[in-house]
Amino acid sequence: MAAKERLGRSILIFTLAHRLFAFVLLQLCGQLLPSFDASASILLLSVSPSLKPWLVPLVRWDTLHFLGVASPKALSRFGQALPGGYAYEHSLAFQPGLPVLMRQLGSSTHGTWSLQQSIVMSTLLAWVCSCLSPWLLFQLTARHFSSIYFAYLASLLSILSPSPASMIIPSPEVFFSCFAVVGLLLLAPPPPSGRGQQKPSFIKQCMGIIGGSFAFAICTAFRANGILLAGFLLWAGLWQPALQCQPTLERVVLGVAGIIGSIVAVAPFAAGQLWAYGRFCRYAEEPRPWCDGKLPLVYSFVQRDYWDVGLLRYWSLGQLPNFLLAAPVLLLIGWSHRYSRDCWRMSARSVLAPWAADAYAASAPSARCHSSPTSIRVFALDAITSPSALPHVIYLWANGVLLLFASHVQIALRFASPGGLPVLWWSAADIFLLEDTSPPTTASSPTSSPSSEASVSASPTSRQGDKGRLHAQLSRKGSWLMSYLVGWNIVSLILYAGFYPPA
Repeated sequence: MAAKERLGRSILIFTLAHRLFAFVLLQLCGQLLPSFDASASILLLSVSPSLKPWLVPLVRWDTLHFLGVASPKALSRFGQALPGGYAYEHSLAFQPGLPVLMRQLGSSTHGTWSLQQSIVMSTLLAWVCSCLSPWLLFQLTARHFSSIYFAYLASLLSILSPSPASMIIPSPEVFFSCFAVVGLLLLAPPPPSGRGQQKPSFIKQCMGIIGGSFAFAICTAFRANGILLAGFLLWAGLWQPALQCQPTLERVVLGVAGIIGSIVAVAPFAAGQLWAYGRFCRYAEEPRPWCDGKLPLVYSFVQRDYWDVGLLRYWSLGQLPNFLLAAPVLLLIGWSHRYSRDCWRMSARSVLAPWAADAYAASAPSARCHSSPTSIRVFALDAITSPSALPHVIYLWANGVLLLFASHVQIALRFASPGGLPVLWWSAADIFLLEDTSPPTTASSPTSSPSSEASVSASPTSRQGDKGRLHAQLSRKGSWLMSYLVGWNIVSLILYAGFYPPA
C-alpha cells in the first residue's frame, strides 16, 4: 500500500509538471508566433488589456464556438455578432456541458456575465480534472492488473496524451476524461490479490452501477460519444453477474439496474435532441428537413450537412494528412488485439454466451487458448491474467471503428486522453515492455521436470518477484513511441498556439 501511495503521488507531481510546461510553451508560442486566425483577438476585445495576451492562446478552434453558445449576449467576431446560446443549427453539434459550465462560471451575483471570468474559471477547473485523470487511470489500472508498476507506466504515458492543448484549456475532452475514468473506477472489481481477481459484493455492484451511470451522464453532457459508455453499465448489469454465476435474484436486480443506468447515461444526449426537435420542428414556422426523418435527430443531420461527417466521407485523397496524424493512435488501438490474440475463444464466449463462459473458462487451457500456459504475460494485456479488462477492449474497438470509418479521423488525438481510451495506454505500456525471458526459478531441484517448469512460468507470481516488481526492459518500439509522444506534444502545442491544424 505504501508503494502504491508513493507511485500515486509521483504521478500527480509529473502531471502537474507537464501541464505547467505545456501552458508555458503555449503562452510563449502565442506571444511570439503570428496567429493564422485573429478570431480570438477580436472576440476578446472587451477583456482586460493586461489579461488578454494570456487568454488569447487559450481560445482556439472549438473554444470559440463554446464561448459563443455560453454567452447570454451577443459577441463580436469579424464584425458579425454571435448571438449567444444555441441560436444557429450548426452549433447543435456541440453538447451543452461545456457551454453551460462556462456560462455559470462567468456569471456574477449581480446577474452579469463576464467573458474574462468565464475563460479563467473554466481553465482552472479544467486543470483540476486534467491533473486528476492520470492518477485516476493509475487507480483503475491497478484494479484490473496484478502489477502496480504496469499501472504506473500506463499512467505516466497517458500524461503525454497526443492532444496536450486540450488538457490545459476549457475543452470537453478534459472533463470527459476525468468523469469517464471515475465511472469506470466505480464499476471496477476489487484490486487483484495473490489468488487472482476478486469478485465485488452485490451491494458494491449496485452502488457502482448507480454512481457510474451519473458519472457517464456527465460525460455524455460534454461529448456525444459518451453514449458508448452505457455499454459498461450493461456489461456490469447483464454480463458480469452471469460470468460470475451469481444467484438468480442478484442477476435480475443487477440487470434492471444496468438497463436503467444506461438510460441515465444516455439521457443528456436524448434531452438535447428532444429540445432541438421542439425548437426547430414543433414550434418552428418552417420546420427543417431533418424533422421529417424516421428518426429525427438533429445531431446526425448537423454532423452530415455542416461538418461532413458520415460513413467513409473522410476517405478521400485530400484527407490523407489527417489519417497520417491519427495513425499513431490507430496503431495503438490495433495493438490491443494482443489481449485476445491467444485466447479469442474465451473472450468470444464471454461476450456471446456469458452464462456458459464460467464452465468454459474452467476447462483445460489448451481447449480455450492457442498458446501454451508458458506464454502468459502478467505485465501485459492478456485475457487470462486480466479478464475484467474485456469490456474496456470492446469499448476501444468500438471507438476505433467509429474514428476510422465515420469521423474526422484526426479527432483520435483528442479521444486519446487518460480516461477517454484507457486501453490505449495499457497498449502503450505493453509496447514498452519486453517479456522477461530469463528462465523461471523454483524452489525445487535443478532436475525439475519440464511440466513443473511450465506450471511455474504460468503462475503470475513467478514473473512478479517478491513484491511484484517489473522484470522487463524497454523495447525498441517503446523508444519509438516515447519519441513520438514527446516530439508531438511539443509540435502540437506550437501549432495550436498559432491557430494551425489539427483542431
